[in-house]
Amino acid sequence: MVGPSATDLVKRRLSGLKLTDGSTAWTGDKDLFQVSVQPAGPNRVLVEGSDYGSAKGLTWFTDGTTGKLLLDINSPLHLICTYDERSVTVCAGEDSAFALDPATGKVLWKLPDDAKTRVAPRVTAVWHGVVYGRTSNGPVSLDATTGQDRPGNPQLAPVLVDGYAGLADTNGGIAAYAATG
Repeated sequence: MVGPSATDLVKRRLSGLKLTDGSTAWTGDKDLFQVSVQPAGPNRVLVEGSDYGSAKGLTWFTDGTTGKLLLDINSPLHLICTYDERSVTVCAGEDSAFALDPATGKVLWKLPDDAKTRVAPRVTAVWHGVVYGRTSNGPVSLDATTGQDRPGNPQLAPVLVDGYAGLADTNGGIAAYAATG
């Protein structure tokens, strides 16, 4: 388990606890404030907050078992990261999306691309190698490993997906659709 622990009324340090007995496995060496932590893959967490000394914002992709920084994302945007339950972690913020290899923290792809030929979707769900989302042109589905469009023309952008069904927002209501593929 990973989260911020208080060093005084304002300062926080990131800490990892052992699930077996609740003892401290590791403690970070930076004083932080306004820290949030979210799961981002097997034994991986996304840490957002600010450095206490400089007030500079930070976004880190971190190994939750050791506290090792895998990638300093250095993003001013609030990100939501989702593990696809297979092999990729997809992070999305306002007008941006990218995928990470959860084992190494290596960026696999990012949108918008450097050539400015593709926009980032508003990611709605990520599941088993597929990124679902919306753009101004409608629903999209991307290969989670490459970021490339998947074949076909998706008719919806599910907000929740598993091996059996996808739930999608249908103009104010929620509808369930059988999973395919």
